[in-house]
Amino acid sequence: MNKDKKAAFSTWMIFFARVFSFGLGFFSLCNLASRLLSKGLDANLWWLDIHWFPSHIQIPCMVIASLGLLFFAIGKLQKKSLLLLVFFCSLGLLFVSIQNTVQYIFLIHTAELSQAPIFPFSFFVSMLLLVIMGGVFRSLRTLDSPSIKKPGPTAWFFFGIGTLLLIPSLQMITFGKTDYRRSADAVVVFGARTYKNGQPGISLRHRVSTASMLYHQGFAHTLIFSGGPGDGETHETEAMKRLAVSLGVPAEHILLDPFGISTQKTVDNTLFMFQKHSFRRILVVSDFSHLVRIKLCYAQKGQAVYTVPAEGKRPRTLVLFQMARETAALWFYYAKGLFGG
Repeated sequence: MNKDKKAAFSTWMIFFARVFSFGLGFFSLCNLASRLLSKGLDANLWWLDIHWFPSHIQIPCMVIASLGLLFFAIGKLQKKSLLLLVFFCSLGLLFVSIQNTVQYIFLIHTAELSQAPIFPFSFFVSMLLLVIMGGVFRSLRTLDSPSIKKPGPTAWFFFGIGTLLLIPSLQMITFGKTDYRRSADAVVVFGARTYKNGQPGISLRHRVSTASMLYHQGFAHTLIFSGGPGDGETHETEAMKRLAVSLGVPAEHILLDPFGISTQKTVDNTLFMFQKHSFRRILVVSDFSHLVRIKLCYAQKGQAVYTVPAEGKRPRTLVLFQMARETAALWFYYAKGLFGG
């Protein structure tokens, strides 16, 4: 590799490392702020699980690591000592992410996860951290090199936006598609479109069918259907109940929340129902792309839930549309919870 090619390779490697470093550092700081402002939202579980650290050590360690990542992303890469600090912070985070990945594989082999993707979110975090460490290493080697040029603001903008889109997308594909079914007191099913003729849309059919299967398999003996008005005269919850009854679920084992006009409304309304009926362990069913936001909303209210992705095939265009919508909605809900909106 000639000198110009080496310089170009170093330039782009450092650039991608800084973009990923900004994404992880920013995301981590937001989570730390959420831990202080939202009683139920763990600052680390959304990308790293360090619950085995003493609580008084977790926050200082994550603050140092987050600030180190942000320094590498937006600071001037001229001090060797600071770059070494970033390298060892990234190395520590890499160790934790690998430990999380090994733990995930153990849960799969012990059958504690009914269905799960091959790689967890922590695996992709490990890959990003390796890129960051490679960029830090390259930066250390090229501290005084005048041939290393920085990519322009246009590249920063597009790749920065891409990183912010990448994080929720990976969460949907990994966490959203992981099946955490287990014995519970109730199953909450989130509503979706019902057509003018009263028939449930494809997403709603899959959600209700999955919940009915959980009922028949004995995971829970109560189904809670929450939704809003349909396209016609038939309410989403009525369409859901009718379908579940046709699948063999007794009507007396079904509770309805006809005011679940949004994800947040369903969460708020069902929390009241949990308290009223003394439900403690809860399963929630929705499309895989929706489950990350549902988990977030319940966590912000201090309620732990176990997610089960709705089974069944959907058109690829519908899946891509849902993921795009959920990416925007997830950041909106995240910010709303963070700032107490």
